[in-house]
Amino acid sequence: MGHAPRSPQTGFVTQRLGPAVLATWDRTRDTFEDFSWGITPELAFRVGVKPGDFEREVDRRTAFLDGLVAAGVTGVPEVEAAIAMDRSLRPVS
Repeated sequence: MGHAPRSPQTGFVTQRLGPAVLATWDRTRDTFEDFSWGITPELAFRVGVKPGDFEREVDRRTAFLDGLVAAGVTGVPEVEAAIAMDRSLRPVS
């Protein structure tokens, strides 16, 4: 087995957490209540970015997908092509 992951900022062993509730359905509002913010630091660490940068990228991707829906781009091949184009325009970090 490998070693436990260590935080690059502190050097401390990171703690593996159990499953997290990311969202629940609110019937009265007919929408999801989002709780993903609770695991943002861990997700950011896992992909090697700061939590604030991770949140900005999630917001950017959410706006991108919302824009596709608003433009009527909902078919799988079209969405995949749009995502591929978006990725090709983004610098690799």
